[in-house]
Amino acid sequence: MVIASDIKILKEFRTDISLIQLRDDGLVKVTMQDEAEVTLTESRKIFEHVRSFATKKELFVLVIGGKHGTVTKEAREFAGSDEASSTTIAEAVVTPSLSQKLLVNFLLRFYNPKRELKLFNTEEAAVSWLHSLRKKHTL
Repeated sequence: MVIASDIKILKEFRTDISLIQLRDDGLVKVTMQDEAEVTLTESRKIFEHVRSFATKKELFVLVIGGKHGTVTKEAREFAGSDEASSTTIAEAVVTPSLSQKLLVNFLLRFYNPKRELKLFNTEEAAVSWLHSLRKKHTL
């Protein structure tokens, strides 16, 4: 088990609505601000920063949703696209928000992204799942 206080940040970027961090445990963490509106432009900015950490399809991404955030239709379509999945093997989304849970479930059913995508109530459970997948993919 990885303890959060033991994690070191190797590199980080900020956008108007998020903080993107490359962690020394191999995960990329995206923390969304509260009440952020994710537009296509913002979604692409976040994606470009996340993609900068990869040379191929190899990333395991942890997304922490902000409270009361919204996502535009164009940003949802991009999130479900092959391009958005091009460098990510798995993505864990953590949110206590019912509306964000519905959004992630909608993405899973309607867009069928080409990466493993799972919803969690706690960061600990999400990190554990991502680490289990990393071990599986590195064997």
